[in-house]
Amino acid sequence: MRQPCGFVCKFVHLCAFLFLISGSTAGRQVRPRVVEAVNNDLRITLKGNVHPLARAEFDRGAVIESQPMTRMLLLLKRGDDQEAALRQYLDSQQDKSSPNYHAWLTPAEFGTNYGPADADVQAVTDWLTSQGFTVEKVYSGKTVIEFSGTAGGVQGAFGTAIRNFEIGGKTYVANASDPQIPAALAPVVAGIVSLNNFPRQPNVRIVGQARRIPGKPGLEPLLTFPFPSPSLPRSSDLM
Repeated sequence: MRQPCGFVCKFVHLCAFLFLISGSTAGRQVRPRVVEAVNNDLRITLKGNVHPLARAEFDRGAVIESQPMTRMLLLLKRGDDQEAALRQYLDSQQDKSSPNYHAWLTPAEFGTNYGPADADVQAVTDWLTSQGFTVEKVYSGKTVIEFSGTAGGVQGAFGTAIRNFEIGGKTYVANASDPQIPAALAPVVAGIVSLNNFPRQPNVRIVGQARRIPGKPGLEPLLTFPFPSPSLPRSSDLM
């Protein structure tokens, strides 16, 4: 004879339901991808890590080795399995029939489930420290490591010189070639940000005001389009 479900039974069912909700975002075991010893003599080049404006015609020579380099950002990447799981979870967040519907993650939860393994992060930070850099912080999402050092340290560790570039009467600093890292770290390192101090160009541009004339299709501009600032050419104009 079936007994009515009491408080304990309901509690068990509730726990099971909560487990199903959190199962896709908690307790996920992330497999380490740095599996070889880090050897500085075995290196790979990180392609696409030179700013478009760091060009020979603007080069004004190397900076001094003691030049401080602060707030450099090393970007880490997810494994293919993590990327697939993340895309699936993002889709489920928009599915009203899914227990993950609008189940937003904190940065720490995101890092736990979709960031590199702790052992991989430790391997990268250990290498940075061994090269004389100061690791300032690892972001909660576990895909960005902030570190600082000197221009000489950057050249010694990443094999790229930091040089002066003069554009529009202003001098900036940037790496002149793609950086290199030990091949053992390649599975988790995507690239390096902020090896230059070129100002970032906004994606949104103000192109003026316009008005709609009754009976006439489209808009009529009230102002002419502004020209880009002459102090720093847009990188697309120089390519």
